[in-house]
Amino acid sequence: MSKYDSILTPREREIYYLLVKNIQGLTYTELAEKLHITYSTFKTHVISIFRKTGIKSEVELIIKYYCERG
Repeated sequence: MSKYDSILTPREREIYYLLVKNIQGLTYTELAEKLHITYSTFKTHVISIFRKTGIKSEVELIIKYYCERG
């Protein structure tokens, strides 16, 4: 669980966890295909996640996730 779970929609949470656990280094297009959504829709969710959490990059998102886990 993340401290951001309560402010993200279910789809945003799904994408959030895909991003932090994307150890294969899949692109946004590949991640979107896994969810059966378009790249544009995926990117819109990512932007919303960044806006709601105050995070500015995918690297920051991953660092914050793993730092909060200890």
